[in-house]
Amino acid sequence: MSCWDLMPTTHADGRAIRRPIAWFMLAGLVAVAAIGAVGFGIARQVSTDQAIRNARDLTEADAHGVQSLLTDGVVAGNRSERNALNRALRDRVLSSRVVRVKVWADDGRIVASDLRALAGAQFRLRSEEQRVLRAGGVDAEASDLTRPENAHERRFGKLL
Repeated sequence: MSCWDLMPTTHADGRAIRRPIAWFMLAGLVAVAAIGAVGFGIARQVSTDQAIRNARDLTEADAHGVQSLLTDGVVAGNRSERNALNRALRDRVLSSRVVRVKVWADDGRIVASDLRALAGAQFRLRSEEQRVLRAGGVDAEASDLTRPENAHERRFGKLL
């Protein structure tokens, strides 16, 4: 026996009542689905923002660990100093949470990287990236894997 079997099918004056009840139930389901979708979107944005903050903080801590190896010689292209920095990046920074390291100059040149093929490559930097490189600080965001400097990271999927 269903709940429909227990309900009268008509008003006292003969009008059908199942249809309005069905519409009311459908409207309730749509409202619950819409509220759920909005809630999911908000929760997703909050968790993405928190992940970006965590990535920024962890990156800053990792950078301090190799900062002494980032010398004018590395930026100028001194091979032995750059190799020392690259070894430190691979040994101290790369991990299960860090899949690629690129050390940039403000002209868009990668002066050091855990991936040797990237060292010396030059790419166009966005204004926010240039500002951070010139003024100092940390910038964290979801990586745009369509950009040419991120071609080697596409296999990892979404990255911060």
